[in-house]
Amino acid sequence: MNGNNVDIGKKKAGGEYLVMLPLTVDEELVVKEASTNCVCVTFLDFPKMLKKGETATAIVYFELDKPAKFNFELKLKTDKKDLIYKLSGETIAEGNAKKATAAPIQAINPVFLQRSPVEADDALYITVEKALKERPALKFVDIRPVSEFNECCIKDSMNLPVSLLKANPTFKDASIVLVDKGFYSEKMENACRELRKAGFEKTFILKGGLNAWIRNAGSFAGTKKDAEQIKMISPAELLLTRKFSQVLFVSCDAERPDAYLFPTLVLAGDAAGKITAKNQIVLVSSSASDTAGRLQDKLSGNCSAFILEGGVKAYRDFLLESTVMLNRGKVAQQSKVKNCGGCP
Repeated sequence: MNGNNVDIGKKKAGGEYLVMLPLTVDEELVVKEASTNCVCVTFLDFPKMLKKGETATAIVYFELDKPAKFNFELKLKTDKKDLIYKLSGETIAEGNAKKATAAPIQAINPVFLQRSPVEADDALYITVEKALKERPALKFVDIRPVSEFNECCIKDSMNLPVSLLKANPTFKDASIVLVDKGFYSEKMENACRELRKAGFEKTFILKGGLNAWIRNAGSFAGTKKDAEQIKMISPAELLLTRKFSQVLFVSCDAERPDAYLFPTLVLAGDAAGKITAKNQIVLVSSSASDTAGRLQDKLSGNCSAFILEGGVKAYRDFLLESTVMLNRGKVAQQSKVKNCGGCP
């Protein structure tokens, strides 16, 4: 079965490129695996579920050492049928194609662009609203570094790493609420599971963390300036949380920033009908702007909302620097990337 035929324009020079390929189907399909017929492709990321009437996105990352025609097929094997998407024509344009978004990626390692979503485990979380109501019966344990805890924390909470908490059996019968800054984290979820397995069965994670607590007028210790910093998410923190399906990126600029950096990106004007209490909002702009702060203040306190520190440029620069660090110590490739038979 043929999918979309995408003509992706001309490219003037070789290099590393990425295609955002829209996928639309007329029935719900579970994608089991994906493959291409082209050795130029060095990274492929695809949605695990295709829903009827909704547009999902596959990412195809490839390298070319010279201008060339680019012609290959993307094959998705699903639980019901195979889908074949043909990408053909001249190689990627410097701007955007009509049906597939393409852009040079400045040597960012594709591992930092992976989009396969991770679902947060709702059973591990307690909402701020519920925690405020049950506060007298709860023990709030902040697991952040002591320096961050001393700057801003929930009043009457204690600062204790998970390892020491686990070693203290007197807390086994307590209702424990783990607190951090508030963005979704596999590390935090694993810590909660580890504690429950060790006998601390009434352990939960504060959903939205200190960020959501302050946004819901929970009492805290620290200055207003320190509380403002809790609203920010650094590029390194964003890299940890971006793959969670509950994360929604909201652009504060009139135009969308590079889409491959921010999955699930919507413009601020379109966000109102798409935000739910389950979402973690990350506000992005071309730089650290006042617009993001004003928009954050307007959002409901029921959702967790962060501003990307330093904006899009800082995040892109961080990914480039991380790529350099990742590549250090690796043996440099001796040969250039070769075009496959379909890319003369």
